[in-house]
Amino acid sequence: MYVGEMLPDTGDGAERHRLVEVNLGEGCVSLPLTKHSTYNTRICRPVSLRPEDRLAVRATGPW
Repeated sequence: MYVGEMLPDTGDGAERHRLVEVNLGEGCVSLPLTKHSTYNTRICRPVSLRPEDRLAVRATGPW
């Protein structure tokens, strides 16, 4: 899931993490966009998502 600027910048010059994904055996992790630069990627946008729904999704994450 793309989270944009939601995750803090580490300030160490490393690429900012803008994605959150769940991996079997690893759990929920954040990563930079370049991790998926060699993969075919699909963008899925929810339709009719209300502002309160977006806030609820953001509030349930580990970030």
